[in-house]
Amino acid sequence: MTLEEIKTAVDQGKKVFYSNDGSIVEKVFYTDTQEHDYHIVYKRNDFRVCLNWKDGRTMNGREEDFFLG
Repeated sequence: MTLEEIKTAVDQGKKVFYSNDGSIVEKVFYTDTQEHDYHIVYKRNDFRVCLNWKDGRTMNGREEDFFLG
């Protein structure tokens, strides 16, 4: 899945997983800035990493490793 496909799917309420069903992409809202971001959340230990780098294009993962649940 491309970055835009992932974001669109999450915005539509669909579950997007990374690599396995224990890592899910979530939309995170920051109340102090009223902005949002997308994180890959590793459910086992709640470790989070941003879906993409600060350049807004490079993903933390390969496109082929993301899938709909």
